[in-house]
Amino acid sequence: EAAVQKDPKTEYAANALRGLRQVATFDLKNVERYLNFRANLGLPDESMGAKDTLVFESAKGYYKEGEYTVATGKLEAYLKDFPNGIFANDANYMIAESYYALKKEEQSLPYFEKVIDAPYGEWTEEALYKSSSIYMGNDEYQKAIGRFLLLVEKTEYDVYEKDALVGLMIAYSNLEDFESTVKYALLVEGNKLVENYNKFQARLLLGNAYFQSHKYNEAYTAYEKIAGETQKVMAAEAIYQMSYIKYLQEDYKTSQELAIRLLKEFSNYPYWYSKGYILLADILIKNEALVDAKYALKNVLEHSSDQKIIDEVNKRLAEIKFIEEAALKVVEKEEVFIDLGDEENVSEELFNIEEEEDDEPLDTLNFESTTPTDSLNQK
Repeated sequence: EAAVQKDPKTEYAANALRGLRQVATFDLKNVERYLNFRANLGLPDESMGAKDTLVFESAKGYYKEGEYTVATGKLEAYLKDFPNGIFANDANYMIAESYYALKKEEQSLPYFEKVIDAPYGEWTEEALYKSSSIYMGNDEYQKAIGRFLLLVEKTEYDVYEKDALVGLMIAYSNLEDFESTVKYALLVEGNKLVENYNKFQARLLLGNAYFQSHKYNEAYTAYEKIAGETQKVMAAEAIYQMSYIKYLQEDYKTSQELAIRLLKEFSNYPYWYSKGYILLADILIKNEALVDAKYALKNVLEHSSDQKIIDEVNKRLAEIKFIEEAALKVVEKEEVFIDLGDEENVSEELFNIEEEEDDEPLDTLNFESTTPTDSLNQK
């Protein structure tokens, strides 16, 4: 600066001025110092194109060094001064990424959307990927679907396509669009890049979609593929659903066998353990084994603190009480003795179930869904 001030018109001063521009822009990241210094000397102003570049490069330096809070302020100031600037799309992307890195996803969304709305470029796919994940986290499934579909259409990377297909499958499932869930679950299952975990997911959501569409045989087949291939929570749900399908089809023998299998193999998952006992009680009620049904239900009450589970148990206990009272009225009217049994006559063979103590980690996603996808939202 001193060399330039001494005689701004010399070649030496011109070289010094260029050096100052470089240092102020890239090292100090303070291009205003250079521009103000130049203006105070009465030198010709930089062109708008040159200013555009210098201001952006200065702000970009903060982003590249991970100073995201400062970067957002500098880049937003650049966009204010140059709303149609040469680097407007880059600035929007860097602001979005900075907010995303700062865990301020809501603030990043408008900038990702600006990148998406701009002509296809270097940052389009990443913006689609990040925005779709934010929408999924916000349970805004319809918006997420729009971004996933664009990603599938535009991406040149198989990994992005694979993740978008998984996202579409999950989003449609949460919206209870079972036809679309089936479509994307089959695409996920057939994708070579999809990990086994996501393939199990696909089969479970496929089974659930078929189940909700009352296509029980197709659902049973989908669940069966999971039940034999994993010992984790998705298999627990699959076996429960298989048992429930047989219950609905009035095949109580097979339904009971599957319920007992669930209780023996998956006792380390309290939710499905309780659901298994409740379903077993339903089967026993159908078979008029009321004492055994009460025993199963009271077992659940002793082990569960889940209010929804407790409500289900109490509903069935009330049903059993109603059946017993109705039977007693018949006895009084006809003076015929009917042995309703007592709790000392519980079938020991039926309830000779050894509980597993292994505490395996859940293999589920953190997203909300509707019945019967309980294993996907168990905490």
